[in-house]
Amino acid sequence: LYAQEYARSFGMRTGVFRMGCIYGTRQFGFEEQGWEAWFAIACLFNRTINIYGDGRQLRDILFAPDLVRAFDSFYKSRFQHKVYNIGGGLSNSVSLLEYLGILEKETGIKPRVKFLPWRDKDQRVYVSDIARVENELGWKPKTGVREGTRKLITWIKENKQIFKGEKYG
Repeated sequence: LYAQEYARSFGMRTGVFRMGCIYGTRQFGFEEQGWEAWFAIACLFNRTINIYGDGRQLRDILFAPDLVRAFDSFYKSRFQHKVYNIGGGLSNSVSLLEYLGILEKETGIKPRVKFLPWRDKDQRVYVSDIARVENELGWKPKTGVREGTRKLITWIKENKQIFKGEKYG
């Protein structure tokens, strides 16, 4: 809201991006934040992944370099001020259970999972409506869930020493 008000009040050029589930290499995920990276780290280090609910909750995920391309598209555009929903959209949506399956296929390791009761405020389905950013900036995600996850796994494996310690095991 501040960016929007400054744009209106002072004529600043601003792009506001309301982001969903962004993930990528160099991400240090934890259960509370960065779930895609946390799931991959936990899988590779044989840590338990807590699933709140049945695991069928749906999320759209966006690989970080695709987000950077969206920022760049706005920067290079003619627009003075815009607000965009940004995420993977329907084509990059995945349930938590599907993501665990992808991890198992890509790593050869069956993730350790513990199912816990639903949390009151968790959304069952979250998929960003990215039509506006697609139409106005000609942007769309290029990196699919499997490809992005594969890159994340590769980075974690290449940097295992970073993940030693009490938080990661």
